[in-house]
Amino acid sequence: MQLRRNEIMTGVLVLATVAILTGILILLGAPGLFRPLVTYSIYFDNAAGIKLGAPVLLAGRKIGQVERLYSPVSTDDAARAVAAAEAIRPPDPTATPAPDGTPRPKFEARVDVRVE
Repeated sequence: MQLRRNEIMTGVLVLATVAILTGILILLGAPGLFRPLVTYSIYFDNAAGIKLGAPVLLAGRKIGQVERLYSPVSTDDAARAVAAAEAIRPPDPTATPAPDGTPRPKFEARVDVRVE
């Protein structure tokens, strides 16, 4: 009977060891458990293909996901940008001097951009 009890205790010890090792591996693989998660703010000129919750990949491995999408441009700034884009025309290769003789520039534009 003593031999059977030793076999049972050995089995319990092996199962407990496997359970503890499995738990440790799961905890070590959990992001943000032992080191803080890092959040990056990335600005794109055109982010049309990015969706909320989309995976972020690095060398084919998922390292995160898109948490928030927003435009840092206010509606007033957007309206001014549209107006500026409409005001800029391609250069006129047939530009001639003004009637008073002063030469007219073929193309001139000033664009102020601020990124926060």
